[in-house]
Amino acid sequence: MGNGASGSPSVRTLGHGPSSGHRPMGLRGNPLDLELADTTDRLRGQSSDQNRAKARDALIALLEVVNPGCADGSADMLLAKFGSLQRLFSADTATLRRAAPNEVIERLLISTKTIMVEALRADGSPLGDVERSGAAVVRHLWLRMAFLDVECVRVLFLNGSGTILADEEVARGDTRHATLDPRYIIRRSLDLGACCLVAAHNHPSGDPRPSESDRLATMRLRKAAGIFNIEIKDHLILASAGWSSMRALGYLGG
Repeated sequence: MGNGASGSPSVRTLGHGPSSGHRPMGLRGNPLDLELADTTDRLRGQSSDQNRAKARDALIALLEVVNPGCADGSADMLLAKFGSLQRLFSADTATLRRAAPNEVIERLLISTKTIMVEALRADGSPLGDVERSGAAVVRHLWLRMAFLDVECVRVLFLNGSGTILADEEVARGDTRHATLDPRYIIRRSLDLGACCLVAAHNHPSGDPRPSESDRLATMRLRKAAGIFNIEIKDHLILASAGWSSMRALGYLGG
């Protein structure tokens, strides 16, 4: 797969919108509809400055819990390194350990990220009930993947009622490519007794529009899964500017 994108008009990305601070992300009016707060620093002028100031204040308030004397400096250092709270809390554990100025802040950052991920985890929700769990699934995956610096592939393995049996990273590549391997994914589905799944990968470029290689990978996965009567619920592409659904775009059938 890759970061190159087609010019599909169906994909929504962050843009100017209501003063509420929310922007439509993803495919409005389609199966996994969602709105998320404007979580990038792409806005210009005073709004961008205000967003950065709010992020700094929030991080200082968190760090003051364990290191009040150095909270300001530590917050500035972390935001300078990661650029935003989203990139900070989407970093993996090893990266957070290297970036934290001391062990206490390291533990706090890792614990905070764990709480955020668990709060958005969709496990146990019937994915078939889109109104109840569709947004939770996308939020969970978006938080974990949208701001990663390398492309990776995750799969949610589901049973017949849509309950998530496992949420696993199945491939990790470089800044432009990670391999979606249908053989491994189907073999893992059979091992878990999963009869349907949601695949997802990120675009480090920030553009959530699918590339030609994304479309081909989706079709190969669908074909391989069909041999074993495994349903591909969706293949989602997550990026800092939004997300897209291969099903809603028509690459997985109706």
